[in-house]
Amino acid sequence: MTQIILAGKTFEIKSLSPNKADKWREKVRQTLTDITNVGKTDESEVIQEGETPPVKVDNTTKIFEEVFNMATKAPEIIRELLFEYSPEINADRERLMEESNDEELTDAFIICARKSYPFGKLLSLAKSGFATT
Repeated sequence: MTQIILAGKTFEIKSLSPNKADKWREKVRQTLTDITNVGKTDESEVIQEGETPPVKVDNTTKIFEEVFNMATKAPEIIRELLFEYSPEINADRERLMEESNDEELTDAFIICARKSYPFGKLLSLAKSGFATT
């Protein structure tokens, strides 16, 4: 367990069971897929008023729009994923939305992500030679 203080109150962030962690990781994946439009067509047609035929938007413009969209929605996305991860934190959602700040909530989200995506521990295992044959 890891403790974090949000709006003056201490919360315990616990590691999820494998089944719950899988569901949360799928939620993260789906959220990022939705916001970046991954898997959708490479080109978009945009009809601007008074124009015929539609103007094609190239991939560079599309990528910029996706990055901009994700960056501007990041605080909301992070909060929702944090509340989804921790029922204890979610139970205090209303107060936290009034009294905490995005930096605190992002720090808590990072702890959740580290617990659900233990890449550091997996890399350490690989470095130890355990993963080599």
